[in-house]
Amino acid sequence: MWHRFEMQSEYEEMTSGLFLPIFVRDVSASSFFEAGLKKLTKDSLSDGITLKDKDVQISFAMSGVDVMKVDIDSESRPRMISIAERQAIQFKELIQSKKPDKKCGTIVQNIYNQLNRMDFVEAGDLRRYIQRVVDNMTAEELQKVESAFLFYVNRIKAKILELVDEYREKQFFHLIETGKIKLEARWQFPKLITPVPTMMPLSKALYTDEVDVKRF
Repeated sequence: MWHRFEMQSEYEEMTSGLFLPIFVRDVSASSFFEAGLKKLTKDSLSDGITLKDKDVQISFAMSGVDVMKVDIDSESRPRMISIAERQAIQFKELIQSKKPDKKCGTIVQNIYNQLNRMDFVEAGDLRRYIQRVVDNMTAEELQKVESAFLFYVNRIKAKILELVDEYREKQFFHLIETGKIKLEARWQFPKLITPVPTMMPLSKALYTDEVDVKRF
């Protein structure tokens, strides 16, 4: 259950007319259904991204901890294993059942199945990028995918997110320079907050309880 904390009554009048600036973007030229200035989001900065010209240089070197996770003795596993582990076991059994000339296609398809929830990347573009990554793997790396499937999935996912973040950053500064992103006073302090976790109340705090600042 979420705990709700109200704004201290002595600050309500002071904050009622206080609006703080946020980044907004003119979406009139990019949408038939919306017009005017809309709040800028990370997802909106992903518009137009493509992976076709992005590099596929990914380090699949494993640390000692990674090796221990992959090589753990099956007899020492707890009886209840996670869904992720079960998927890895099923993938290993699947890939070992394939003929050598079919293994790469199976690897691409299964990595794609794990990553196709990335809404900011077009499905075909994502699949082609994964294909390029797999084509760039060494014979040793392809062999290790069998026993370290989720490790490889996570490395590829991290690389894609890194590329997306780089694109968003470039887009942000480009839109700033071309005047398509502006600051507009829109944000107001909410009357209620639901911080998790909370901390001991502060003297003269804006709300009856506050988010734990040790997280920042």
